[in-house]
Amino acid sequence: MMINEIPSSFETSVQKHAPGETLSQFHSYFKQIGRPCEMSRDGSSLWFPNSWGELLRLPLDCADTVDRSEITKAFRAKGIWVLSYLAAPDDTNPANCFHYICKDKNYNMDDLNANSRRDIRRGFRSFNIRLCSWDELLQKGYPAHADTAARHGYSKPSMNELPQMAQQQRSFPFFEIWGAWDGDMLVAWLQVVKVDNWAMINIVRSCTASLRMCPNNALLYAATNHLLCNEKRAYVTYGLSSSQIDVNQASMHAYKLKMGYEAIAMRRVFMPRSSIKLLVTSKLLALTLTRIARTFPNFAILKKAAGMCQQISGCATASTNVNAEHINMSQKDETQ
Repeated sequence: MMINEIPSSFETSVQKHAPGETLSQFHSYFKQIGRPCEMSRDGSSLWFPNSWGELLRLPLDCADTVDRSEITKAFRAKGIWVLSYLAAPDDTNPANCFHYICKDKNYNMDDLNANSRRDIRRGFRSFNIRLCSWDELLQKGYPAHADTAARHGYSKPSMNELPQMAQQQRSFPFFEIWGAWDGDMLVAWLQVVKVDNWAMINIVRSCTASLRMCPNNALLYAATNHLLCNEKRAYVTYGLSSSQIDVNQASMHAYKLKMGYEAIAMRRVFMPRSSIKLLVTSKLLALTLTRIARTFPNFAILKKAAGMCQQISGCATASTNVNAEHINMSQKDETQ
């Protein structure tokens, strides 16, 4: 196999690529399925449901000043307690997260380091990398979903999660599933979301027993290569560094850099609803939530709430913030 060659098993996949649609139609999708979501006044950005009680601004490469009228409108949505968005860091407001993004229109293995090329080839040799149908995901995707939750210390996911996701997404043009197959076993899969001229790697799941054969590396390479080189998208985003407490930031940070993604240091702003602002800006609450989250570590929502309150109250720790080690790692990688 040539260094930058996608295996023929992917090329001949019978599953069609999702075409993607506009940001305005993405807004309509959320309204249609009954989820809170608001467009900006000029239509250039979207406040979309990111996690429980939170709206996050898309696209992630937008760092514009937020219009106060947008905030008021977004908080009218039932059940929304926090808005979050990215802004450029400065001396007064330093970076507290990374946005991982790849814009290389010639993205291929030639530009990755030797270890990355080795792991991608291992994944291609070991697995059949191709697009999956929603029925295949429903029939075969749960083991990887459950194993990923277990590795991160979370509770076992409900058997209803994937059927609910498929029910909401399968008829819409924004989503596609990429899979790594070992015979009839779906050992790893990821979801791509396509909006306007960009795409987002949104969900990644894999079976623990398969990790040494690098299915995630092959999946991420194949998806990124196709999106940038074949579909000519402006960029692919792999999301933000986690705001949860007690997350192994360094490992995922290093992985994304080695796979050719750039880590852009940004400032993530969490804006609470005015009715709870006094409460969530309390350092005492942040410390209390942190203790509760560590007492019940299987609940991701508690880790997220604790991390959010740490950021809002100004008592964020190294586990929820961009630190010098990460920044130095990014700068070192860019010079090699």
